[in-house]
Amino acid sequence: MLPFLVNLFPDKVLSPSVVDFFVKLTPSLLSDRISTPQWGLFYGMCTVMIPCGMKIGYIFGTLSPAAAIQGNAAPREVASKMKVTDKVFAKLQAMEEHHFENAVFFIGGSLAAIQAGVDASTITQLQIFWIGQRVMHMLSYGGAFGNFAKPLGAAKTFFYVLAGAASASLFLAAAEKSTM
Repeated sequence: MLPFLVNLFPDKVLSPSVVDFFVKLTPSLLSDRISTPQWGLFYGMCTVMIPCGMKIGYIFGTLSPAAAIQGNAAPREVASKMKVTDKVFAKLQAMEEHHFENAVFFIGGSLAAIQAGVDASTITQLQIFWIGQRVMHMLSYGGAFGNFAKPLGAAKTFFYVLAGAASASLFLAAAEKSTM
């Protein structure tokens, strides 16, 4: 229910001052590179691929029996087997799937805002914010083991909601611009 409400009323969750505050916390290495909405899309997609790279690194780094037997001939079959037998892999797989699910809204919102002619600085601010929330989501997702599971699980949800609000804000900006 919470994601639905956030997506319905993103302007009540994310004010420009909140986005600006978080963007100022973003390392300049990222924020200086995102000079156009197209660069924001590029770096957003790079962010989405991080869990996939972590998962592949884990598979080949641990030389798990399933991966060693199958190699890369049947990656989905290996993944389905490993999800059942390996707790770390299951978490990495879930993180990857979650990032791909969330990326659809980021891409759609970014493209809608670009197409509608929303100011590029507004779009890039929201994109930088979204990337920051996804990175924080990854960190809280990956660390949510043992005694840290509950507090980091709550943080993970918080970052998920903020990223969703950023995507919804991109769509809302596009809708507002197209009705003017």
